[in-house]
Amino acid sequence: MLHIYALKEQFEVRIRRSSKTRYEAGCKDGECEFQLRAFKMQKGEYWVVRMFLKDHTCNIDGFHARLRQANSWTVGELLAPKLQVHGHSLKPKDIMVEMQVDHGLHLLYTKAWRAKDHAEASVFGPPEESFKLLPAYCHRLKEVNPGTITTMKTNVANQFEYLFIAHAASLHGFHTVIRPAIAIDGTHLKGKFSGIMFVAICLDANNQVFPLAYGFGDVEDEMSWTWFLNELKNAIGSPKDCMIISDRHLGIKAAMEKVYPNVPHGYCVFHIAQNIKNHYKRKDVSLLFKQAWKAYRKADFKEVMLEMMKVNRVAFEDLMNVGPERWSRAYSPVRRYRLMTSSIAESMNSCLVHARQMPITTMVEFIREMLQKWFYKRRTKAEKTRTQLTPWATELIKERNKDSEKYTVRPIDSVNFNVKDGNKYGLVNLSEKTCSCTKFQVDKLPCRHALAAIRYAKKPFPDFCGDCYKTTSWLEAYSGNIFPVGHPSEWNIPQDMRSKVVHPPPFRAQAGRPKKKRFKSAGEHGNGKTRNCTICKKSGHNRQNCKNPQPCQAPQPCPSATSSTSKRPRRPYMCRKCGEEGHNSQKCPLTSDVGGTT
Repeated sequence: MLHIYALKEQFEVRIRRSSKTRYEAGCKDGECEFQLRAFKMQKGEYWVVRMFLKDHTCNIDGFHARLRQANSWTVGELLAPKLQVHGHSLKPKDIMVEMQVDHGLHLLYTKAWRAKDHAEASVFGPPEESFKLLPAYCHRLKEVNPGTITTMKTNVANQFEYLFIAHAASLHGFHTVIRPAIAIDGTHLKGKFSGIMFVAICLDANNQVFPLAYGFGDVEDEMSWTWFLNELKNAIGSPKDCMIISDRHLGIKAAMEKVYPNVPHGYCVFHIAQNIKNHYKRKDVSLLFKQAWKAYRKADFKEVMLEMMKVNRVAFEDLMNVGPERWSRAYSPVRRYRLMTSSIAESMNSCLVHARQMPITTMVEFIREMLQKWFYKRRTKAEKTRTQLTPWATELIKERNKDSEKYTVRPIDSVNFNVKDGNKYGLVNLSEKTCSCTKFQVDKLPCRHALAAIRYAKKPFPDFCGDCYKTTSWLEAYSGNIFPVGHPSEWNIPQDMRSKVVHPPPFRAQAGRPKKKRFKSAGEHGNGKTRNCTICKKSGHNRQNCKNPQPCQAPQPCPSATSSTSKRPRRPYMCRKCGEEGHNSQKCPLTSDVGGTT
């Protein structure tokens, strides 16, 4: 603590005496009156300060930007309170800037890195100890939140392998009001012991991320995904009309065939679109694919795919081999509820970008606290909402209703209406909540044709929306509470649970700097700089594979430029004897004449 005090007051300390029972320190300047003297009490581990002269009589000009007491431990102690508040540490370069601005110190990069490690160890604890605390933490989590499911698996050497957690509040919301469309995804952990985090995410009534379950594993493969999906099935069962959406990871595909053979497995259309963009490099194919997966009617889907077959038959065959039932709305065996991508699972991973660097128990507690805040804030917002539909559903209905004002409604009877949309028609049945465009019954939200018919019948719009979009369902989804576990000193853990030891997984040191961001998939790299061929001046290739090797005629330089850049003409020789040009003194004819007369 004396080093921290010296750093804040900007002076250097000289330790005069340090033993197990006595500690004396003064200023670096021997003539300064600053002095500290402390003694250890005979009983206990407490120290008593007997003398403290805090006023300095020295010249403060001796302070320099690399204070001796500013070691990595001292800087780490200064960073620890901020780390505890923000939940994530700074980068070494940011620490260097902060220490220079706040304390006038110029730290080396290595010292800033060691200070960061010390602050993380001080706040989060060592990663090895975090694994040992994990069984007691899971027991306490289930104790304060009845109904919460935690399952952990270790190998024969008691090394950590898998962990699954599903909070009781999340399970209650899913079983009561949440739409049965689940997106799953995995992301890499960035701590000392690398691994994978698995997430299962849904959408609530307000179209926000609703975390259902999450887990951890050593690697992302078929075995780990099979274990996670098995635990997910034990927690939620096999809900009716459920669909699981993911990317085309081979481990997920194999695990789904084993665990959920009867549950439809949908693919993320974003990843398929990026693969099309990268493989075929044609905007028309990408545009046709977008129109195909967005189509609600099978007739519209077939029309778009026939056009794609004419444009690029290989792309058409590849998409049909993937299976339209996995990526299209028109052929989906169950409702996808507008959930066509797994981006909601990836957005959950982005919320944990800093937490994924923490030790595992600290990371689980960070997620629990984040979910606690989400449930409270969204429950409070739902309680204050006065509309029958959620804010997101209300805005969507308003937008569709505005677009349908130009539609022509021709009633058939009190419940059937024929709505004209330009050159197309939509046959609406308000009693069965259906439309010939199929959007009404697929999304459980009125389409533009249905809104025009509802407006003509002078009936309220919310009566024709699914219950999963109403404020009451939004409130019910977040009606549960997620309670904190408290400090470990307050836990009442059984002896058999305390004796259970979990060791960290084998440490796998990888070459190079650890990656903090995920590798972008095909087509995500954006538009780079366009380079033109230096021969034909066209884009799309370079001079090595140019099909028009006729070089462009280079412009002739102007005379002034030629004269300015050309070399100066060489001056002729001048004889020093006769003064004439064209020869030197050795070849001068006068020399031979003179020689001949003599």
